[in-house]
Amino acid sequence: MKKFFSLLALVGVLAACQKEDLKTAFKVDPGVATVHATAVAIDGKDITDKVTFSYNGVAGGTSQTFESTMYEAFDQEVTVSAVWTGYDGIRNFSADQKVRVHVLPGGKADYNVTLILGEYNDGEFTYAISGPETIESGFIFNCLTETHSHAAGHAAPVVYSHDGKEYDGYYFMNPTEFVLRGVVNYTKKEGVELVSDIVWTNTDPLQNFIDFKEAWMEDGVVEAPDSFNITVSAFAMYCAYHAIGYSLNKIDYVRINNLGAEEVVGSFTYKSYDSNEAGYYEAACEGHEAHYVAGHGHEDPSHSHGHGTSNAGGGIVYAD
Repeated sequence: MKKFFSLLALVGVLAACQKEDLKTAFKVDPGVATVHATAVAIDGKDITDKVTFSYNGVAGGTSQTFESTMYEAFDQEVTVSAVWTGYDGIRNFSADQKVRVHVLPGGKADYNVTLILGEYNDGEFTYAISGPETIESGFIFNCLTETHSHAAGHAAPVVYSHDGKEYDGYYFMNPTEFVLRGVVNYTKKEGVELVSDIVWTNTDPLQNFIDFKEAWMEDGVVEAPDSFNITVSAFAMYCAYHAIGYSLNKIDYVRINNLGAEEVVGSFTYKSYDSNEAGYYEAACEGHEAHYVAGHGHEDPSHSHGHGTSNAGGGIVYAD
Protein backbone atom coordinates (compact mmCIF):
# COMPACT_ATOMS: atom_id res chain seq x y z
CA MET A 1 0.00 0.00 0.00
CA LYS A 2 2.88 2.44 0.83
CA LYS A 3 4.48 1.71 -2.59
CA PHE A 4 1.19 2.48 -4.30
CA PHE A 5 0.88 5.88 -2.63
CA SER A 6 4.56 6.72 -3.43
CA LEU A 7 3.98 6.00 -7.12
CA LEU A 8 0.90 8.22 -7.15
CA ALA A 9 2.94 10.99 -5.57
CA LEU A 10 5.69 10.75 -8.25
CA VAL A 11 3.12 10.80 -11.04
CA GLY A 12 1.60 13.88 -9.52
CA VAL A 13 4.97 15.66 -9.42
CA LEU A 14 5.73 14.84 -13.04
CA ALA A 15 2.28 15.96 -14.12
CA ALA A 16 2.81 19.27 -12.38
CA CYS A 17 6.19 19.94 -14.17
CA GLN A 18 6.20 21.81 -17.47
CA LYS A 19 8.33 20.75 -20.51
CA GLU A 20 10.96 23.41 -19.81
CA ASP A 21 11.30 22.19 -16.22
CA LEU A 22 12.04 18.67 -17.43
CA LYS A 23 14.79 19.97 -19.79
CA THR A 24 16.39 21.79 -16.88
CA ALA A 25 16.19 18.75 -14.67
CA PHE A 26 17.99 16.55 -17.26
CA LYS A 27 20.42 19.18 -18.78
CA VAL A 28 23.82 17.98 -20.19
CA ASP A 29 26.74 19.79 -21.85
CA PRO A 30 26.76 20.13 -25.65
CA GLY A 31 28.53 17.37 -27.54
CA VAL A 32 31.70 18.28 -29.45
CA ALA A 33 32.82 16.75 -32.74
CA THR A 34 36.22 17.64 -34.23
CA VAL A 35 37.17 17.16 -37.87
CA HIS A 36 40.95 16.89 -38.42
CA ALA A 37 42.10 17.63 -41.98
CA THR A 38 45.41 16.77 -43.63
CA ALA A 39 46.52 17.14 -47.23
CA VAL A 40 48.87 15.06 -49.35
CA ALA A 41 50.16 15.80 -52.84
CA ILE A 42 49.64 13.17 -55.50
CA ASP A 43 53.37 12.38 -55.32
CA GLY A 44 53.01 11.44 -51.64
CA LYS A 45 54.46 14.49 -49.87
CA ASP A 46 52.62 16.00 -46.91
CA ILE A 47 51.48 19.50 -47.89
CA THR A 48 49.12 20.19 -44.96
CA ASP A 49 51.00 23.37 -44.02
CA LYS A 50 50.74 24.67 -47.61
CA VAL A 51 46.98 24.21 -48.02
CA THR A 52 44.00 26.48 -47.27
CA PHE A 53 41.08 24.56 -45.75
CA SER A 54 37.38 25.36 -45.51
CA TYR A 55 34.39 23.55 -43.96
CA ASN A 56 31.02 23.90 -45.67
CA GLY A 57 32.47 26.93 -47.43
CA VAL A 58 33.74 28.65 -44.27
CA ALA A 59 37.52 29.10 -44.01
CA GLY A 60 39.19 27.19 -41.18
CA GLY A 61 42.41 25.62 -40.00
CA THR A 62 43.58 22.03 -39.93
CA SER A 63 40.90 21.27 -37.30
CA GLN A 64 37.28 22.38 -37.04
CA THR A 65 34.81 21.70 -34.20
CA PHE A 66 31.03 21.24 -34.39
CA GLU A 67 28.71 21.19 -31.35
CA SER A 68 25.36 19.67 -30.60
CA THR A 69 22.82 21.51 -28.46
CA MET A 70 22.23 20.50 -24.84
CA TYR A 71 19.22 18.47 -25.98
CA GLU A 72 19.68 17.50 -29.62
CA ALA A 73 22.43 15.70 -31.50
CA PHE A 74 24.53 17.33 -34.22
CA ASP A 75 24.06 15.22 -37.33
CA GLN A 76 25.20 16.81 -40.57
CA GLU A 77 27.22 16.14 -43.71
CA VAL A 78 30.28 18.43 -43.73
CA THR A 79 32.23 19.22 -46.92
CA VAL A 80 35.94 19.68 -46.28
CA SER A 81 37.70 21.61 -49.06
CA ALA A 82 41.38 22.29 -49.71
CA VAL A 83 43.11 24.66 -52.12
CA TRP A 84 46.82 24.43 -52.98
CA THR A 85 49.03 26.43 -55.31
CA GLY A 86 51.63 23.72 -55.85
CA TYR A 87 55.16 23.50 -54.50
CA ASP A 88 56.20 26.60 -56.42
CA GLY A 89 53.21 28.73 -55.42
CA ILE A 90 51.93 29.33 -58.96
CA ARG A 91 49.82 26.27 -59.76
CA ASN A 92 46.18 25.81 -58.68
CA PHE A 93 44.81 22.53 -57.30
CA SER A 94 41.73 21.83 -55.19
CA ALA A 95 39.93 18.86 -53.63
CA ASP A 96 36.75 18.19 -51.61
CA GLN A 97 35.71 15.39 -49.32
CA LYS A 98 32.43 14.86 -47.49
CA VAL A 99 32.16 13.41 -44.00
CA ARG A 100 29.06 12.63 -41.94
CA VAL A 101 29.53 14.25 -38.51
CA HIS A 102 27.37 12.94 -35.68
CA VAL A 103 27.66 13.68 -31.95
CA LEU A 104 25.10 13.36 -29.11
CA PRO A 105 24.66 15.89 -26.28
CA GLY A 106 27.43 15.32 -23.75
CA GLY A 107 29.40 13.24 -26.23
CA LYS A 108 32.70 13.59 -28.07
CA ALA A 109 33.71 12.49 -31.56
CA ASP A 110 36.78 12.84 -33.81
CA TYR A 111 36.92 12.50 -37.60
CA ASN A 112 40.09 12.36 -39.72
CA VAL A 113 39.95 13.51 -43.34
CA THR A 114 42.83 13.30 -45.83
CA LEU A 115 42.61 15.19 -49.10
CA ILE A 116 44.82 14.32 -52.09
CA LEU A 117 45.66 17.21 -54.40
CA GLY A 118 47.27 17.46 -57.81
CA GLU A 119 47.15 15.88 -61.23
CA TYR A 120 50.65 14.49 -61.39
CA ASN A 121 51.75 12.16 -64.16
CA ASP A 122 55.02 10.35 -63.59
CA GLY A 123 57.70 11.25 -66.11
CA GLU A 124 56.50 14.76 -66.92
CA PHE A 125 59.51 16.83 -65.88
CA THR A 126 61.21 20.07 -66.74
CA TYR A 127 64.82 20.88 -65.88
CA ALA A 128 66.57 24.02 -64.68
CA ILE A 129 70.05 25.20 -63.71
CA SER A 130 70.33 26.36 -60.09
CA GLY A 131 73.31 28.43 -58.99
CA PRO A 132 76.10 29.11 -58.75
CA GLU A 133 75.98 28.89 -54.96
CA THR A 134 79.11 30.05 -53.14
CA ILE A 135 80.24 27.48 -50.60
CA GLU A 136 83.47 29.16 -49.50
CA SER A 137 85.49 32.24 -50.34
CA GLY A 138 88.85 33.66 -49.32
CA PHE A 139 92.40 34.38 -50.48
CA ILE A 140 95.33 32.28 -51.55
CA PHE A 141 98.12 34.26 -49.90
CA ASN A 142 101.67 34.02 -51.29
CA CYS A 143 104.69 35.75 -49.77
CA LEU A 144 108.02 36.84 -51.30
CA THR A 145 110.34 33.84 -51.59
CA GLU A 146 113.68 35.30 -52.70
CA THR A 147 115.52 38.33 -51.34
CA HIS A 148 116.86 41.41 -53.08
CA SER A 149 120.65 41.62 -53.28
CA HIS A 150 120.62 44.46 -50.72
CA ALA A 151 118.80 42.42 -48.10
CA ALA A 152 120.37 40.22 -45.46
CA GLY A 153 120.25 36.53 -46.18
CA HIS A 154 117.83 35.60 -43.45
CA ALA A 155 114.16 36.03 -42.70
CA ALA A 156 111.85 36.24 -39.73
CA PRO A 157 108.46 34.46 -39.60
CA VAL A 158 105.36 36.60 -39.21
CA VAL A 159 101.58 36.22 -39.25
CA TYR A 160 99.72 38.52 -41.62
CA SER A 161 96.10 39.51 -41.32
CA HIS A 162 94.32 40.01 -44.63
CA ASP A 163 90.59 40.46 -45.09
CA GLY A 164 89.91 39.20 -41.58
CA LYS A 165 92.00 36.01 -41.88
CA GLU A 166 95.54 35.21 -40.77
CA TYR A 167 98.30 33.84 -43.00
CA ASP A 168 101.86 32.70 -42.31
CA GLY A 169 104.60 34.63 -44.08
CA TYR A 170 108.15 35.95 -43.77
CA TYR A 171 109.79 39.33 -43.27
CA PHE A 172 113.07 39.90 -45.04
CA MET A 173 115.59 42.33 -43.63
CA ASN A 174 117.04 45.62 -44.82
CA PRO A 175 119.25 46.41 -41.78
CA THR A 176 121.11 49.21 -43.61
CA GLU A 177 120.84 52.95 -43.87
CA PHE A 178 119.97 52.69 -47.55
CA VAL A 179 116.55 52.64 -49.22
CA LEU A 180 115.92 49.33 -50.94
CA ARG A 181 114.34 49.62 -54.39
CA GLY A 182 113.35 46.86 -56.72
CA VAL A 183 110.67 45.06 -58.68
CA VAL A 184 108.48 42.23 -57.47
CA ASN A 185 107.47 39.73 -60.13
CA TYR A 186 104.46 37.49 -59.66
CA THR A 187 101.91 35.54 -61.68
CA LYS A 188 98.31 36.68 -61.85
CA LYS A 189 95.67 33.96 -61.85
CA GLU A 190 92.14 34.33 -63.16
CA GLY A 191 89.36 32.08 -64.42
CA VAL A 192 87.72 28.83 -63.31
CA GLU A 193 88.87 25.28 -62.64
CA LEU A 194 86.83 22.15 -61.97
CA VAL A 195 87.03 20.82 -58.42
CA SER A 196 84.51 17.97 -58.62
CA ASP A 197 82.97 16.59 -61.79
CA ILE A 198 79.21 16.06 -62.01
CA VAL A 199 77.77 13.87 -59.27
CA TRP A 200 74.46 12.34 -60.39
CA THR A 201 71.67 11.42 -57.97
CA ASN A 202 68.45 9.54 -58.79
CA THR A 203 69.07 9.65 -62.53
CA ASP A 204 71.38 8.56 -65.30
CA PRO A 205 73.73 11.20 -66.76
CA LEU A 206 71.84 13.85 -68.71
CA GLN A 207 73.59 15.30 -71.74
CA ASN A 208 72.16 18.81 -71.36
CA PHE A 209 73.88 19.30 -68.00
CA ILE A 210 77.10 17.72 -69.27
CA ASP A 211 77.14 20.20 -72.16
CA PHE A 212 76.40 23.07 -69.77
CA LYS A 213 79.31 22.10 -67.52
CA GLU A 214 81.72 21.89 -70.47
CA ALA A 215 80.65 25.34 -71.73
CA TRP A 216 80.85 26.82 -68.20
CA MET A 217 84.41 25.58 -67.71
CA GLU A 218 85.57 26.23 -71.27
CA ASP A 219 87.83 29.25 -70.58
CA GLY A 220 89.63 27.52 -67.71
CA VAL A 221 92.39 29.29 -65.78
CA VAL A 222 94.54 32.00 -67.34
CA GLU A 223 97.92 32.85 -65.80
CA ALA A 224 99.88 35.96 -66.76
CA PRO A 225 103.10 37.54 -65.43
CA ASP A 226 102.86 40.88 -63.68
CA SER A 227 105.04 43.03 -61.41
CA PHE A 228 105.10 46.08 -59.18
CA ASN A 229 107.76 48.41 -57.81
CA ILE A 230 108.86 48.25 -54.21
CA THR A 231 110.65 50.86 -52.09
CA VAL A 232 111.72 49.66 -48.64
CA SER A 233 112.81 52.14 -45.96
CA ALA A 234 116.16 51.93 -44.22
CA PHE A 235 116.39 49.67 -41.15
CA ALA A 236 113.15 47.93 -42.18
CA MET A 237 111.75 44.45 -42.43
CA TYR A 238 109.50 43.84 -45.41
CA CYS A 239 107.31 41.27 -47.09
CA ALA A 240 105.88 41.43 -50.57
CA TYR A 241 102.68 39.47 -51.12
CA HIS A 242 100.25 38.33 -53.76
CA ALA A 243 96.69 37.52 -52.65
CA ILE A 244 94.47 35.68 -55.11
CA GLY A 245 90.78 36.05 -54.29
CA TYR A 246 88.82 32.88 -54.91
CA SER A 247 85.41 31.33 -54.35
CA LEU A 248 84.35 27.70 -54.25
CA ASN A 249 81.00 27.32 -55.99
CA LYS A 250 78.38 24.69 -56.72
CA ILE A 251 75.91 24.45 -59.60
CA ASP A 252 72.90 22.11 -59.43
CA TYR A 253 70.75 20.56 -62.14
CA VAL A 254 67.16 20.57 -60.86
CA ARG A 255 64.32 18.34 -62.02
CA ILE A 256 60.82 19.80 -61.56
CA ASN A 257 57.63 17.77 -61.71
CA ASN A 258 54.35 19.28 -62.86
CA LEU A 259 53.37 20.05 -59.26
CA GLY A 260 56.39 22.34 -58.99
CA ALA A 261 58.44 20.05 -56.70
CA GLU A 262 62.19 20.45 -57.24
CA GLU A 263 64.78 17.69 -56.89
CA VAL A 264 68.52 18.03 -57.42
CA VAL A 265 69.64 15.28 -59.81
CA GLY A 266 73.18 16.43 -60.56
CA SER A 267 75.77 18.96 -59.38
CA PHE A 268 79.40 19.95 -59.84
CA THR A 269 81.78 22.25 -57.95
CA TYR A 270 84.41 24.58 -59.29
CA LYS A 271 86.84 27.20 -58.04
CA SER A 272 86.73 30.72 -59.45
CA TYR A 273 89.78 32.99 -59.23
CA ASP A 274 88.25 36.45 -59.17
CA SER A 275 90.89 38.98 -58.06
CA ASN A 276 94.61 39.60 -57.69
CA GLU A 277 96.03 41.92 -55.05
CA ALA A 278 99.75 42.63 -54.83
CA GLY A 279 101.72 44.84 -52.47
CA TYR A 280 104.12 44.78 -49.55
CA TYR A 281 104.31 45.41 -45.84
CA GLU A 282 107.20 46.94 -43.91
CA ALA A 283 107.99 47.50 -40.25
CA ALA A 284 110.99 48.42 -38.09
CA CYS A 285 113.87 45.99 -38.37
CA GLU A 286 114.39 44.08 -35.14
CA GLY A 287 117.20 45.72 -33.13
CA HIS A 288 116.99 48.93 -35.18
CA GLU A 289 113.66 50.29 -33.99
CA ALA A 290 115.24 53.62 -32.96
CA HIS A 291 116.64 54.19 -36.47
CA TYR A 292 113.56 53.22 -38.48
CA VAL A 293 111.41 55.97 -39.99
CA ALA A 294 108.89 54.90 -42.63
CA GLY A 295 109.82 56.26 -46.05
CA HIS A 296 113.30 57.36 -44.98
CA GLY A 297 116.77 56.21 -45.97
CA HIS A 298 119.78 57.08 -48.19
CA GLU A 299 120.32 56.12 -51.78
CA ASP A 300 123.22 53.74 -52.37
CA PRO A 301 125.02 55.14 -55.45
CA SER A 302 126.88 51.90 -56.11
CA HIS A 303 123.69 49.83 -56.28
CA SER A 304 121.09 52.20 -57.62
CA HIS A 305 118.58 50.81 -60.08
CA GLY A 306 118.27 52.78 -63.25
CA HIS A 307 120.29 55.73 -61.89
CA GLY A 308 123.89 54.57 -61.66
CA THR A 309 126.15 52.48 -63.87
CA SER A 310 126.22 49.41 -61.65
CA ASN A 311 123.53 46.74 -61.21
CA ALA A 312 120.95 48.68 -63.21
CA GLY A 313 117.71 46.83 -63.76
CA GLY A 314 118.06 44.51 -60.79
CA GLY A 315 115.04 43.52 -58.77
CA ILE A 316 113.31 41.23 -56.32
CA VAL A 317 112.24 37.92 -57.75
CA TYR A 318 108.79 36.74 -56.65
CA ALA A 319 108.22 33.04 -57.20
CA ASP A 320 104.98 31.12 -56.88
